[in-house]
Amino acid sequence: LRGKDEEAELQADANAAVANELCLQPLYAKPPPMWLHPAFVGEFCDSFAGSTALEKGSMHISLEVLVLALQQMQADGGSAAALPHSQRAALNSACTALEEASILAHKLAHAMSHPGQQRMYLNKVLRRLHTLE
Repeated sequence: LRGKDEEAELQADANAAVANELCLQPLYAKPPPMWLHPAFVGEFCDSFAGSTALEKGSMHISLEVLVLALQQMQADGGSAAALPHSQRAALNSACTALEEASILAHKLAHAMSHPGQQRMYLNKVLRRLHTLE
């Protein structure tokens, strides 16, 4: 039998473990509450909702959260472990593509916030597109 203090401590530890699994700690030194994050709003409506603090939101932030969720699914013991190999491979490919899109979106956000950087960014994108031909 456990004392009430020991049981309360175990419950607090369990709650902390659940909170650690659900937070954005890997993305931020001091993560905001999930319900205040633009990616959370994007799950249920427009993450770039006009006439709100989210207007003109940053795509790279939402992509980073999506990549984090996919990576956690693919981690040992994650929910993707139950999927067949072909579906796990497709999930891994999608995660890689979204990681690259996140990097690209982050660079775009940086270019948009600094005058004169947009042209340099677009020139780099055009050069890369021409190498694909």
